[in-house]
This record gives sequence, structure tokens and C-alpha cells, in this order.
Amino acid sequence: MGIAQELYFRIQAKENSFADLAREYSLGPEAQTGGLVGPIELNALHPVMVQMLSSSQPGQILPPTRIAEWFVILRLEKFIPAQLDEFMKVRLLNELFETWLQDQQKQIMSASQGDGAGDDREKAINL
Repeated sequence: MGIAQELYFRIQAKENSFADLAREYSLGPEAQTGGLVGPIELNALHPVMVQMLSSSQPGQILPPTRIAEWFVILRLEKFIPAQLDEFMKVRLLNELFETWLQDQQKQIMSASQGDGAGDDREKAINL
């Protein structure tokens, strides 16, 4: 936590930029982009990050926080609200279809495992 806290203070004091310190100290691919990640959907992030970013303002530097084995310093660059455009409609329909299909597969598997040997009864499955 010591190094993360020091980096946070250096950013707050404007001794170094967020991007410069991210390039030097980040251990992930965001080091190549000066700490920028995304745009990324909130549901793709760790729940702690979602909570932190949901209550922050663009440009605000959030203090170091431990998430699993990492210490992170977050800055919300920009919040882009979701829009129900044609791409999103297709994506939502595909997700709904995939969920429905998985449910149907589970029903079929459950029905076939429940059949006894030599049982000629028909099972109704929603297809």
C-alpha cells in the first residue's frame, strides 16, 4: 500500500500525471496506454471497482484500494450512458436467446437423466 499511497499523493500534488505514473508503475496492459482502459461496461469490472466508479465524477482520482492482490488507483475518464441503438438491440436479443437456449438444454438433460431404463413415457419439453 505504501507505493500506491505515494503515487496517489504525487498525482494529487500534481508532481506527476496519472498517465506518466501508470506507464511507469502499472503491471498490466494499461501501462502501454497511460492507465486508460476501455470504454468498458461496468458489469465487466470487479464489483468493488463498479461501486467506486459509480459514485465518482469524471477526472476524480480515487485513493488506492486493495482489490484481491492488487492496489488500484482509479480515475473515471468519462461516463458514457448506454443507448438502445440497433447494435444494442441485437446484442440483447442474442443474450436472451443464449440464455433461453441454455435453459432448454438443461431441461433436456434433466429429462433424459430422469428417464428409467425401458421407460416409454413421453416427456414434454418446452422447445
